[in-house]
Amino acid sequence: MNRPARLAITLLLLLSGPWAALASSAEPLMAVLDFKNKIKGKDAEEVDRLYFTSLTRSSVLAVLPHLRIMTRENMEVLVAATGRKLADCEGECEVDTGRKLGADLVVSGDLFKVGKLFKLDLRLRDTREGRLLAGGQASGASVEELDAAVAPAVAKLVASRVAQEPVESARAKPVDGAQAPQGQPKAEGRPAAKTLTLPIGTFAQQSGNAELKDGALWCDGCSLIGQESLGDFVLEGDVEFLGGTHNLGIVWRLTQLPDNPAQFEGYTVGLLNNGAYNVYRGWRDAGWFLMTSNWTKANDYKPGVPMADKNHVRLEAMGPEWVISVNGKELDRGTNAWFRAGALAFSAGADTLVRWSNLKLERKDGRREVRPLPPAVAARSMKGTFTPVPGGYECFGCQTFLEGDFTDSTIEVEVDHLGGPTDRAVAVCGRSRELTSTPGKIGGICLNWVFDGKYNLFSGSGDAWTRLTHNWNSSPDYKPTPLLVGGPHRLRLDLKGKSFTVSVDGQVLDEVESGDFRFGQVYLGVETPEQRALFRNIQVTKAP
Repeated sequence: MNRPARLAITLLLLLSGPWAALASSAEPLMAVLDFKNKIKGKDAEEVDRLYFTSLTRSSVLAVLPHLRIMTRENMEVLVAATGRKLADCEGECEVDTGRKLGADLVVSGDLFKVGKLFKLDLRLRDTREGRLLAGGQASGASVEELDAAVAPAVAKLVASRVAQEPVESARAKPVDGAQAPQGQPKAEGRPAAKTLTLPIGTFAQQSGNAELKDGALWCDGCSLIGQESLGDFVLEGDVEFLGGTHNLGIVWRLTQLPDNPAQFEGYTVGLLNNGAYNVYRGWRDAGWFLMTSNWTKANDYKPGVPMADKNHVRLEAMGPEWVISVNGKELDRGTNAWFRAGALAFSAGADTLVRWSNLKLERKDGRREVRPLPPAVAARSMKGTFTPVPGGYECFGCQTFLEGDFTDSTIEVEVDHLGGPTDRAVAVCGRSRELTSTPGKIGGICLNWVFDGKYNLFSGSGDAWTRLTHNWNSSPDYKPTPLLVGGPHRLRLDLKGKSFTVSVDGQVLDEVESGDFRFGQVYLGVETPEQRALFRNIQVTKAP
């Protein structure tokens, strides 16, 4: 899959439910309404109108990846709250529906057959004034030819208008008689980014409008992302739905990807004011997945606890376990070990006003002493990123060498899992080097450690590696240990002459001898690009 298409899919997934407000509000919000199939007879069965609607959404983002587009699932929830269905509207009703969705732009379309040609007639409107901004058409002698013609037609429809012409927001004002506090920013316009210090920490505003007043956080279509990485915690607070379409999100263990800032990883719970909710896990290009097992993907929101005027929300994130409660009643709980740390974030729908009060955050992960790399040791990343952070060095898909000759040495490093698959290994290697004959490949003596407690010890280079450990059968790749799951874990590799000793958390796992590799550097890395780990208290000591 090419990069524009991959980015389009990523953003479509990102803009579902409470994640919508995490995208920047500096760009217009677009709704693509379900197309009408006006083809008659048996030919109508050949054309899937929802497929061409979805294709148009992805084609828009392939041309304008900065644009925010609502997913069909999110639109269905919002339209249902108005008593309508997406399929009910035509003409001016399409513009009115776009306004109720909080969209600045709306795309609609009709499928026809004229003579022997299949045609898709497209319209782009500004919801604020109801103006027709542009029209376009795709056609083909077959459904396959029509399919190929859609992307160029969509590009012509949106690129020249949206890229050049500013669009004022048509977001709905708060309803139910709610009033914003004095000085509360309006939903219209594009506010400058700002930082708020809440009772639970410092948060950067990514979109919408937010204000801290009298100890309460007013969030008007906003997203706020915390500036500190959290591991285990308990979050509590009172929330009031004051206006709009009434959806909010709490995101935890959130990470913005260094190689693509438009993508996020983490967990999210979305709450509607009628008590319905959903819980998702998302990572990189893999998409977003319902984490709870008691309802299907087709039913995005599950009925939950009826909401009151003020609702007490509690989120517990302890290791791989999470529990969400509203008004003293448990909504859901689950176990997922993909992400161990990350930012906390709050969001509200594009036209939703909520007020948070009595926010409390209780940290459950203890503070540990952190020692940086010795000044004489330099890090050189072959792949991924190896970045100094307050907690040590964050590895995102990294393959990193610590430069220097550590032929006979003791290598110690504390490793914690932050994100990605827990059944893939981190590696600590000695006498290691990048192969000049095969760039991107390494050689050396490596301890591969998996966060569920398994390990192996290898010697080799490139794609040819030999298991060094002698105390298990050669068929299993990894050997289980009695060590507890979780982290952080202290890995130690002692290299002296032909003798190698491997320890984890102070327990010796293996002692072997080998004449392979008598010199080289120290290597730290992870097995896959999706993995994220924290390396702390790195010590490399030459043996006497």
